[in-house]
Formats: sequence, C-alpha cells, structure tokens
Amino acid sequence: MDNQIWEIISAELNGEMLNTEESLLLQQWLEADSANYKVYQNLKYFLKDRSIRELIDVTKAYKNVSHEIKLRETNKLKIFTNHWGWVAASIILISTVFTLLVSYPFRNESPLISFDQQVFTNNTSAILRLANGKQIMLDKDDSVEISSKHCKIQSVNGVLRSIATSRNNKAKLALNSIETPIGKDFQIILDDGTQVWLNAGSRITFPSAFSKKERRLFLEGEACFKVTKASNWPFIVETEKMDVQVLGTCFNVRAYNDEENVYTTLVRGLIQIVSNIDNIQPIKLEPCQQYTLNVKSMRQEIKVVDPCIYIAWIDNMFAFKNQKLGNVMHDIAKWYDIKFEFKDELAADIRISGNIERYKTLDEVLDIIAKLEKVEIVKLDRKYVISSK
Repeated sequence: MDNQIWEIISAELNGEMLNTEESLLLQQWLEADSANYKVYQNLKYFLKDRSIRELIDVTKAYKNVSHEIKLRETNKLKIFTNHWGWVAASIILISTVFTLLVSYPFRNESPLISFDQQVFTNNTSAILRLANGKQIMLDKDDSVEISSKHCKIQSVNGVLRSIATSRNNKAKLALNSIETPIGKDFQIILDDGTQVWLNAGSRITFPSAFSKKERRLFLEGEACFKVTKASNWPFIVETEKMDVQVLGTCFNVRAYNDEENVYTTLVRGLIQIVSNIDNIQPIKLEPCQQYTLNVKSMRQEIKVVDPCIYIAWIDNMFAFKNQKLGNVMHDIAKWYDIKFEFKDELAADIRISGNIERYKTLDEVLDIIAKLEKVEIVKLDRKYVISSK
C-alpha cells in the first residue's frame, strides 16, 4: 500500500481531523477496490477488539519503534517531530499486522437464519419492520437473510444490507424500516451502496429498492450518512422539519422529535437543506459547516464546527468540545435511558471537553464527568441530581 494512504489512515485512527485533500484520497482508495474497504474496516475492528488490543501496547510499540529509528538514524537524519513520529510508528505497527487484517473477520459469524426461524428476543434489539407488516428483532451477533419481490435483506455482523433485485418508477415503493432502542446503534448499507449509521432511539424508513428517479428515505432521530456518488440520482434524507438533498457526500443529521433543534453537519461534499417551513429558502452547506433549525422559533444558524465531534458516535464515542454539561448529560441520558436534573444553573453551564467510550458502564461515565468537572452526581428517586461543588 502507498505510504501516503497509510499516513492518512494512521492519522484518522489516531483521532486527527483530515483535510479535504486527505479525505478525498481516502475516499478514492476505499472506492477503488472492495478489498481496500474490507482491510480498512478490519483494521478499525482489530484496534477496537479488547481481547486483541490488550495484547498490543501501542505506547510501548511506539517507544520501541522510535528507539529503533533513533539508533539507526542518529548520524543520518533529524529526529522526527512528535506528530510524524506517531505517524511513522503507526505505519510500521499497522504494516506488521497487514497480513492478519486481510483475513481477520469482522466478528464471529453464526449460521444464516431464515425469517421463520428467527426468534423474538427482547426490546434491547433493533427492530426491522418489513413492508408486508412482519417484524424481526436484530442483534448484532445474529445473521438473517430475507427475500422479497424487489429486494433481498441480509443482516450479518451487525450490518444490515439491502440488495435491490428490481427497480422501476411506476410501482408503489415497498417501505421497510429499522428502529434502534436506547443504548443501541446499527449500521445499514442501502441498495445503492450508501452507508448509514443509525444512532440510539432512532428510526430510518427506506424503500426495498430506490426508484430510478431518486433515492429518498425518512429519518427520525440521528444518523450519519456516507452517500454513494451518483450525479443524476439525487439522494434525499427527509425529516419532519426539513429535507437534506445530496449527490455524494458524508454528513450527519440529528432530528429527534423531543429536541427543539434539528442539526445537519457536513463532513465532506456538498448538501442542500430544504426546510418544510414556508418562506425559508434552501441553504447549501460546505464541509465543516453545521446547520441548525430551532423548530419553535424557526431561527436558523450556520456555523463552522469540527465535524469529527458530531460523528464520533459512529465509533462508539461521546465526544465533547467546550459544550455545556447540560447538553452533555442530555446525550448521556438518551444513550443510557436515565433521567437527570441540575440542582443549580452553575452546574448545567459548566463547559466540558473530552472523549468517553459509549460502552462503558453508566457509573464509569458519571464518575469520569464528576472528576473532570468537579460536580457531584447523586442518584435520588430513580433520577440523577447534579450539583456544583
């Protein structure tokens, strides 16, 4: 693999924000060969897998690599800066596991289960509702395959894939939906190849096969989209208050019915916001811009943001950058399905920055916040009361 791609992948996995050129090169490399995408995904899962990650001390590996570089190059080259030292260490570390990554499975697979064999488990599973009214509970470890008139739907290793078997403009579109419970997310690959990450407490309604005219779906909640480019085949995300129109890009939409604001954050590409409210003109967004619409006041706002903060959840992270603790707790409450209140406004207005893994226990997350921000969090009568110290 070209060293430049290694550097870009290494930088991204180290949490660095890619510039427009780097993002484009990575996108082109991923789309050039399906094997590239598999290697990239396997690498992400490889580094996340606890049982394997515990065997790899990245800090120690970096120190060893840096020490070796210094021994070999002391009299020949300048010592790397911290940034490029990390990149070099990452490149070498990644290269040493490349062969393993090619064959490393996403997760352990179970045998395919037909629809009639699927057993309804509990309400912690995602729910797939088919156009014919049937529904299936989906767990990330299950493998399911369903065939219908216009498509085939597969769910393997926590990824739902819709494969069109026919497509036309005249027939009424058969609509399916997938809904995630609190504390769970799910990944979907639509029949055009578009990738969708559906956050907790969200629902996406999509056709068994997109029409030839357009690719349209409906979102309630939050989802991140990586849209397959098709210049003459517009992709439209419809929400209750606005539509997001796109030709090929990566963006995040947050449109929960219980929140006053609707957000669209553009990572790369170009999108157009079309409000369902009268007298509001369409607005185009550029990369690193975020559009906000207050559904009560109808006030609109566009600001420049770090998009990585707003899509960190697809990598199972809470990411906050100078955000009010009140907003932080709102996201945590939505994920863990808890109730909270602030004893004083001072605590709610405290600003917080940091990254926290979403699959930590609630007690671990609250303990981290309490220590970082010097607040006290106490559970009283089935809710958490937060006060400043």
